[in-house]
Amino acid sequence: MRTFSGVFSRSSKHIPGIYKGFILAEARIGDYICFMDAFLPFLLGFAMFATLIILVVGLVGFARNGPFYKKHANNLMRARVIGQGLALLVLGIIVLLAAK
Repeated sequence: MRTFSGVFSRSSKHIPGIYKGFILAEARIGDYICFMDAFLPFLLGFAMFATLIILVVGLVGFARNGPFYKKHANNLMRARVIGQGLALLVLGIIVLLAAK
């Protein structure tokens, strides 16, 4: 956590990792970061799960080799690639935020 020297506000409760009795002015930004820490892994899991479902639907359609596969094979492959791209983008954002 980045600190700004001399910028403190009094607090009556102790938050682990922060000096007892004081909360840095950055604590409000920390609330946003905590929200993103919870939201981004959820979004990553959702993107990965959606990609898995699209992959399974494509594989089952390919195995059956019916009219569904012939009609939707290209769209399923596009959707899978987009899902993988979104998952990689979210993973990259998580790694970038973790590195700071």
